[in-house]
Parts: sequence; C-alpha cells; structure tokens
Amino acid sequence: AFGLLGSVIIAIVFALMSGWGAMVFGIGAAGFMGNLVDSILGGSLQQRGYLDNHGVNLVSTLSAAAFMGGYCLYL
Repeated sequence: AFGLLGSVIIAIVFALMSGWGAMVFGIGAAGFMGNLVDSILGGSLQQRGYLDNHGVNLVSTLSAAAFMGGYCLYL
C-alpha cells in the first residue's frame, strides 16, 4: 500500500511541475511496477542468496524504466 502511495505522490509532484497529462499515469504505474518487482525479487531471489540488495535494486529499476519506455512508445 505504501509503495502505491509513494508512486502516486511522485506522479502528482510531476503533474504539479509539468502539467497533468498522459505521462502522469505512466510515472505512477512504472513506480508501482518497480516496487512490485523489488518486493517479489527481494522475497524470493535475494532471500535464497541468488541476488544481493544491489542486484534487486538494479533489476527493479530496469523493469520500471522498461515499462515506462514501452508506455512512451505506446503513446
């Protein structure tokens, strides 16, 4: 719940600075997706020792960036 709240807050701050547009949804969704990937990988691969915290952060950041890139291409 707090991950979604953080994503929404970041999207709202972007909207207040740049105007409300289609990017606001993408920013919120990408942030939430990165949070989900971080939680899933942290609870599975990091727990078992396959990835450390830096690896989990890298993969979750790349997944959020890839999602946002795909979203921008879709627009």
